Parts: sequence; structure tokens; C-alpha cells
Amino acid sequence: TSAALASEASARASKDDALTQQLQSLTATVGDNKASATTSLQALASEQSAQASQLSGLSATVGGHSASISQYGQALAGLDGRFSATWGLSVIAGKYVGGMAINNNGQSVEMVFLADRFAFARRVNDEPRYLLTGGQVNGVDTVGIGGDVVLDGAMRARHILVQELSAFTARLGYVNAGRMDIASDGAGGWGYVRSANKWLGDGGSGFIFARSDWGDVIAEIQAGAMRLSMHRDGGYMRLEGPWGRLDNNGMEINQVNVIGALQIRGEEITRIRAQAAPYRQQSSQEQIDIGGYDPGGAWVLAGITCSVRTPDQGGDSSNSLRPEFFNWEIWRDGALLAAGGPDIGFTEVVLPADSGAKTYTLFVRGAYIMRAVFSLKAFRR
Repeated sequence: TSAALASEASARASKDDALTQQLQSLTATVGDNKASATTSLQALASEQSAQASQLSGLSATVGGHSASISQYGQALAGLDGRFSATWGLSVIAGKYVGGMAINNNGQSVEMVFLADRFAFARRVNDEPRYLLTGGQVNGVDTVGIGGDVVLDGAMRARHILVQELSAFTARLGYVNAGRMDIASDGAGGWGYVRSANKWLGDGGSGFIFARSDWGDVIAEIQAGAMRLSMHRDGGYMRLEGPWGRLDNNGMEINQVNVIGALQIRGEEITRIRAQAAPYRQQSSQEQIDIGGYDPGGAWVLAGITCSVRTPDQGGDSSNSLRPEFFNWEIWRDGALLAAGGPDIGFTEVVLPADSGAKTYTLFVRGAYIMRAVFSLKAFRR
């Protein structure tokens, strides 16, 4: 066990320079445990420069473990234009080192901190708010800024320059993007780009392009009565406007002068002018009346279809008709227009044109017909 106090001071002066220095040291030892405190002051002046420095230290060692605090300061001025001031502080505990330094070389000033975290507190008893936190990202030393210490509205997008930005919600006034990938939120929802609150089939004007995490896709653009809609899982599309509509069920045009030029595959177009509901018969002769007409100068097609059920076959088959006992006829207002044999299916018959409303009649005659279904369709080209 020992305790020691040492103090030393010296001063000297010559023709060209002067030096004054002082050293104080305190030590206390008990076995391997040791504590010390030292202070060193120095002042030096010459015809060309002046310099003052201070070095102080505190250290404690117990069982091979030590902690220390060192503080260093220096001020220098010279006739050659050199001016500098330096101050530093280091705190060491075991293998961990922290500290700070301020350097001023007369042209710039820098302050350097060596710490894992950097915090502020307004009052003595306040819990510190950590502004900076040091660590490693992908093996690279980095320093992060605590997001909860940034004032709302203080961070502006123009201050951010990053390769990748991740956020759950972003409110942006104007977006200029080269590419945009839309994905769902990963929680059973949809990823989409849309106008405010727009959704498929809601009847409101706007747009939406969306894809779900299970692969469904919807798209819709609507402006008043004009709309384009598509839905993958629903299996439909629809285009509509004042002119008409186009969807899975076909096309309907409600205005004239809509199509300026039209090219039809096969160079023909037909539409049904009249159609009789399928008629079922069990006797060998029946007729079906069609309240249709063909405008003057036009010509129509007659489509004849037939299905037969017989006791021996129990299914629909035209083969159950005996060709030598089956025929059909088409009449209009008591005049025979066309007739045919046993071929069942679509039969094209060019009917003479006539003006005014006309009634077409289909006669079917045959033998061994237990139950048959016949129909006549009139088309206009």
C-alpha cells in the first residue's frame, strides 16, 4: 500500500525564447489496484512563435482491468502565418474507446466524435434522445439518424438522394418515374394505381389498374357514360359509350354513321329477321308460322334444324328418320317457296323477294316420327 504526491515546476529564459512548465502527479496503490491523476502545463515563447499546451489524465486499474480519461489542448501562433487550436478528450474503459476532438487550423474547423450513439437532453433529469447511432450494415461501418428525432415537416424529399426508398405510405404531389411495378401488399390484398377511391364497377369516373397477390387483374377507365373494363378472374371485358357497347355477349351499336369502312371476313353478313320457337311434334304433319317479313328487293335464308327421339334409340338422332318417308316445305302466304329432302341441318334457301309483311310456314312430313323438334329461321343479308 502506498500513496504519493509529486509536484514539479520549472522556468527558464534565454535571449531567443522562454519556457515555463509545471507537472503535478497523484498516485495511490493497494496491491495490484492503482489510481492516478496527472496534470501537465507548458508555455513556450520565441521570437517567431508562441505555444501553450495542457495534458491531464485520470486512470484506474483493478485486477488487470483499467479505465482512463485524457484531455489535451494546444494553442499555437507563429509569424509565418500558422495559427491553430486543438482540443481533445478521450475516455477508455477496457477495449472500448470514445472521445471527441476539435481542430481549427485557421482556415477550417472540424469536430470529430468517436461514439456508438449520440444523444441530446434538454434538462439534467430528461431521458436523452439519441440522434445518431453507429453500427454496421452489410459489414460496412455506418451511422444512422434516429427517425423519431426529426421534426414533422422538417425533412423534405429534395434532401433525399438514395438508390432505394422503402415506405408503407407516401403522399407525393408529383411523380416522374421511368418504370413502376405494381404488387400487392403481401397480406392478401391488392396492389394498384388508381384515382381517388376508384374501384372496378363502382360507376364512378376515374381509373384503376390493379393486381392481387393471387394473380387476379382488373383494369377500368370510366369517364361519364364511356367505360373500358377488364377483369381476369371474372372472365369479362366491356367497352361502352354513346355509340353502343362491346362485351362478352357481343356488340351492339345504337347510333348511325358509326362505322366508316367495314371489311367482313367471308364478304358476307347475316342477321336474323324472324325466328319460330322450336316446335315439337308427334304426328307426321305439322306447321310452324313465323310472323316475319322480307322487305322488297331483299333476299333471305331459311335455316331448318331438326332433332328426333324414337323409342328404339332413346336419343336425339336424325338417322331415325326414314329418308324415303321424310320431306319439308317452306310456304309463304299459300305459295310454295322451297322444298327439300331428309337432310337435317342448316339449309340455305334463296327466297323470292316481296314487299310487306309475310308469313312463312314450315311443313314437315315423315313416317316413324315419334317426337321431333323443327324450327325455321329467316335471315337477311
